[in-house]
Amino acid sequence: MPYLPKHPCSKRDCPELVEHGKRFCPEHQREYDREYARTRPSPAKRGYGSAWRQTRIWFLRNHPYCEIQLLCNGDPATEVDHIQRVRGPNDPMFWEPENLRAACKRCHSSKTACFDNRWGKKQNASKK
Repeated sequence: MPYLPKHPCSKRDCPELVEHGKRFCPEHQREYDREYARTRPSPAKRGYGSAWRQTRIWFLRNHPYCEIQLLCNGDPATEVDHIQRVRGPNDPMFWEPENLRAACKRCHSSKTACFDNRWGKKQNASKK
């Protein structure tokens, strides 16, 4: 299978070439990640404070294995996923047990990467 050619880094005036599927060279990717982390609200401000941590612990005790199973065969769950997207703790679906499912780190990260981009917007299915 032929490899796709490298392309220029997306940072203006950067001459570095990057692999297909990446936007930035390693130096500019770190810069982009730092800026993203600086502008993103903290988990507590997004609704994942102490009340969520208690809910998460309770849910994982009652659902110890991955329910997504995209990349595993029921590995131990370490994360709790909202099935239907929620806007925060004021959304009625945020706390509904029917809207939660247990997930291992690999499956949860894969599910998030497939269905959401970094800014939380729905991606086109052809871009998977």
